[in-house]
Amino acid sequence: MISRADYHTQSTHAKECKALFERFYHFGAHRSEVAEPNDFRRIQAGGHDIVLYNDNGNIIAFENSCPHRGCQLLEDSHGSQELLCPYHGWRFGEGKCIVPNRKLFNEDEINSAALRTYAIELCGNFIFFSPAPSMTLREQLGSFWELLETVSHDISNLIDDNDQPFSANWKISLENALENYHVSSVHPTSLGTLEPTDGTVAFDKTNSLWESPLGNTKVHTKLSKLHTLFDNKYRNECYFSLYLFPFSMISSTFGYSYAFQNFYPKTPTETAFSSRTYATQTEYTSFFDNVAQLNRQIFAEDARICQRVQMGTALSTQYIYNRQEKRILAFHHHYEALVKEEPL
Repeated sequence: MISRADYHTQSTHAKECKALFERFYHFGAHRSEVAEPNDFRRIQAGGHDIVLYNDNGNIIAFENSCPHRGCQLLEDSHGSQELLCPYHGWRFGEGKCIVPNRKLFNEDEINSAALRTYAIELCGNFIFFSPAPSMTLREQLGSFWELLETVSHDISNLIDDNDQPFSANWKISLENALENYHVSSVHPTSLGTLEPTDGTVAFDKTNSLWESPLGNTKVHTKLSKLHTLFDNKYRNECYFSLYLFPFSMISSTFGYSYAFQNFYPKTPTETAFSSRTYATQTEYTSFFDNVAQLNRQIFAEDARICQRVQMGTALSTQYIYNRQEKRILAFHHHYEALVKEEPL
């Protein structure tokens, strides 16, 4: 089992970044976010500053650092901008690096100058990246590939971009998202109003899916009547959360909107959390007026309780789990198999 030291120590943090960040694919963005040439999205993950970029129609991922002197290439979190280093004017595009006053450099060194790129794979319209993947994305997602692909095609656009600071180890932040035992006490006026039930949990490879019928029949009836207003192929009348090992989760109620969350390690006691809320195709856009606000409330509540858990783990000697927390135990199993034997 994961010990309390694993939520606090720098040595464990270093092992995680190597064993989990380097070898797996991670969610980067929906294709709609980088739809046009020069569109970009920055991601803070595993101590890295990564850019997803539309390079004249080709989606690439790279470290946000110029190979000349290391200057940050892009400053904003997202937008549209030519890939030009602001320090000395190096320009990048279509696999080429254009260097001003090239004759000043050693020819062998300048010929090898290039961005540090990452592997890219797509599941439908979802873009994933990895420094050095140990398997294909399809192999990593397993039987959940089809669900994720369907969801990706249902999405029309981004409606909210939320970077909520979590003052807690990433595993604490993630474990909170992997169980529903806390919902009624931590989210009484937000997620708790759905009255999610135990539902069903499915596991495949390192991933897991929880599908929960709503216990609140009034809310269920109201949402069910909206089906004809949305052009989406995902039609399960439930709340679901799909965990994609190691750092990502996507959740939705009835498939009308989706929140894609990342729980990246930042420091031993901080999570680089981000959530993107996406809308599905509909003319009933007023439905989304409160969606982003509600999601932000949920994640703010999670951030507060996770900070208290982080403080408490310094004193804990053992942990007890119930059947609503079995996804945590599955995560622990896969985590230990990959991280514990990783050399520093």
